[in-house]
Amino acid sequence: MLFSFITGLRCARRIGVAEREENGGDLRGALKTSSETLAILGDGSIDLGTPWCRSAASVALWSYCRVARKLGLEQELRDTLIRWRTTYRGWMQSPATPEERKYLEWFEDLLSDADRKA
Repeated sequence: MLFSFITGLRCARRIGVAEREENGGDLRGALKTSSETLAILGDGSIDLGTPWCRSAASVALWSYCRVARKLGLEQELRDTLIRWRTTYRGWMQSPATPEERKYLEWFEDLLSDADRKA
């Protein structure tokens, strides 16, 4: 539990860095930071059932998807969503906030759009 808490705090900091990079116009930097954050959270040793890690993962995924879409990286976006789909679909059953519900549904819409284009 302590390891997950420390990791959650570390990832929250990285999410803030990605947001500042995105707001500052460094979309590639924001994408890289979000991707690295997802890699940390998705390595299997982190308990995504803890509120702080779940929140960090869903926000990092939202950040990654938003930036990848701005950069036109549709295949990377689709691959990342597919990799995280089982996890975030579980969260759809009980979203932590109304905002989380909106972007979890947005993930599914993005995949549906990508499937239609393919």
